[in-house]
Amino acid sequence: MTSLSDANFESVVSLPVVNPDGGTSRTCIYMGKVDRTEDTKVIDWKGVAECARFIRLARIGFQAELYALAVRHGGQDITEIEYRLIRRPQLRYSKPSYTFAVMRIGRKSALKLCDTRKEAECAATMSDASVEVRCKGDANRAAYENRCLNDIIAKDGLVTHNHILTEAKLEQARWYLWGCSKRILDCRTHNRWMPNPRACYAYERECPFADLCDACQNGADYEWIIGDQFQVRDTSHPELFDNVAASMSEEKTILTFTSCSDLTACEMFYYWKHERRLAKQHDEDSEPLWVGSAVHAGLEGLTTDCLDMAFCGYRRMGRRQPCHRRRCVLATRAADSAGTGNGACS
Repeated sequence: MTSLSDANFESVVSLPVVNPDGGTSRTCIYMGKVDRTEDTKVIDWKGVAECARFIRLARIGFQAELYALAVRHGGQDITEIEYRLIRRPQLRYSKPSYTFAVMRIGRKSALKLCDTRKEAECAATMSDASVEVRCKGDANRAAYENRCLNDIIAKDGLVTHNHILTEAKLEQARWYLWGCSKRILDCRTHNRWMPNPRACYAYERECPFADLCDACQNGADYEWIIGDQFQVRDTSHPELFDNVAASMSEEKTILTFTSCSDLTACEMFYYWKHERRLAKQHDEDSEPLWVGSAVHAGLEGLTTDCLDMAFCGYRRMGRRQPCHRRRCVLATRAADSAGTGNGACS
């Protein structure tokens, strides 16, 4: 585990789960990954679709307070959280398509659609007319990355929000953490995990465990579904550890803000994801904090001009998740633009 004394960038912090009116939990511990600490504040990078919506949810939730309590437990006084928000461009990757314009004498030009440039060129050669091959869409991922980067810069895609901590909210966070630990113990004791049908399509898509819940709640055999569609992970929090052996050595149940949110949203979802440690087969292993390791490094370069940090994050992503190397290219390019004076931050 990385301590805050070793580095102030991407540190894993922990906090005992304590009953505000009594003793310490013997079964649960809180852990989280702090992007950066600076003096008396925690800096947290977030990629968001809507900045105002994220700020509202951050003010209602307890993620900032749990970060602060954990860092304070490590011996560093924290009074505020600085969110550095990058608005995710609402641009879809446009698959390139090619057209060739057939311009015959005495007739209007006609456009013929082809899937590849080679197909368009062949068709153009066979056509008895002068032709012009055109490309629509993103010819490659570099073109798409340029569109996203330009969109971020042009629309002031970087926003800073300071979240001031209060002792009253910190006390609520302690109760929240304790309440989640007690709820887990109660579910385990009685072996009852309640489903929440409203969470099945909470994010405008079907929950990955919907088939399991359907079978479980109606008395059907769901074990064959697990064997057919799911895999069992070594840990439900791989983003917190450098290796699986370190995570397996933890004797207590690890609570994160994400797992607590999963629990409060739907107990069955928490059961499948964290108790059974299930994940869909063939799904990309894209834990938010793992992918964020590289992205945060690149984004930090936007304000510090620290390109070495960006490329360090890029290499870290490449080692851990070769299939996600492209995820951090945009962040690295953004850092590069900032270093040459082309970045924008508001």
